[in-house]
Amino acid sequence: MKTLLKWTVTEYHHLINTGILIDGHTELLHGEIVEISPESAIHTQIKE
Repeated sequence: MKTLLKWTVTEYHHLINTGILIDGHTELLHGEIVEISPESAIHTQIKE
């Protein structure tokens, strides 16, 4: 499916800052906002 609108980084951050998107649950990839899976407990431990 082709995206009709490409988001900018500024627009993406505005969506997060206004509470429209929840930070940490999405990523901006090539102008598209995609939902990401939550971190597992193992991933969280490895990052620390």
